[in-house]
Amino acid sequence: MIPGTFMVDSDFVIRLAVPGDAPVIGSLATELGYPNNYAETADRLRRVLASPGHMVLLAETAQQTIIGWVHVFGAVRVESDAFAELGGVPQQILYDRMKNVYIGKIAGKKKFNDTLVGFALHYGFKPEVAPAYAAWVKGKVERPYNFIREGFWRGYGFICLDTANGDLTSCGIIQSA
Repeated sequence: MIPGTFMVDSDFVIRLAVPGDAPVIGSLATELGYPNNYAETADRLRRVLASPGHMVLLAETAQQTIIGWVHVFGAVRVESDAFAELGGVPQQILYDRMKNVYIGKIAGKKKFNDTLVGFALHYGFKPEVAPAYAAWVKGKVERPYNFIREGFWRGYGFICLDTANGDLTSCGIIQSA
């Protein structure tokens, strides 16, 4: 496998962007409604790639078609520790079946909250809902919850919130403030 490439499955990979990817990134940006000028996109991509603490990751099909990108950069805030922040807009966002997001199926079509639909239209992404009771769809996101539920709460004698938080901290499940 090429260095900087991460196999997701047999259908696509995630890889680091290179300056030659600017035309495709610009084209995708145009599809999302952003004005695009090839020279400006190429210049911005070169500057981002040369900036410490920044990277651009691309999703690419097995046929080497780029289908999306994300700009990841280090962020430092007064109110929190440093963290990696994602820039860009995905084509699709997968939501859990939360009642404030997903209303249900109406006439065979998925119905989302009207505010979410307006938000998605404004930012140019498609909301999608995860299948019911399908934790494997969300993979790593769900794994910690299973560990907490099965490895900590099962058989736990709850006394009060402060004691539970202390026990969770001592197990390394949460970090102390």
